[in-house]
Amino acid sequence: MLTILSLAPCKFAHMIKIPETMSERIRRSRKEARLTQQQLADLIGVTAAAVAQWETGDSKSVKPENLFKMARAIHKSPEWLATGEGQEQPQYELLEEIQQRYNAMMENLKSDIKSPKRRNDHGPDRGNR
Repeated sequence: MLTILSLAPCKFAHMIKIPETMSERIRRSRKEARLTQQQLADLIGVTAAAVAQWETGDSKSVKPENLFKMARAIHKSPEWLATGEGQEQPQYELLEEIQQRYNAMMENLKSDIKSPKRRNDHGPDRGNR
């Protein structure tokens, strides 16, 4: 959303919220990610001209697979990029962190299974008799 202070000929100034277009969201998000059009294009696998068309509105649609690649590259939610609705920040980053922790835990379990610690065969209750 773009917020503008209106100085209409009235006693009070008021704020007007103007929704961003998909093109504006893409351009702003790319710049926030500090990527050039060419760098974003390389990450997605399209031409810089395609990115330029998305940002100017010359192309009215973005293929879903490109939208998801773009969202991942600029760390935004695909739904928010496309519609301006939902959360701007993606939830998949949280899911990726959970996945990484799970993978690390599974690796630790695998290594524990491969090289178990030696245990006393008699157990803790059976002292030497």
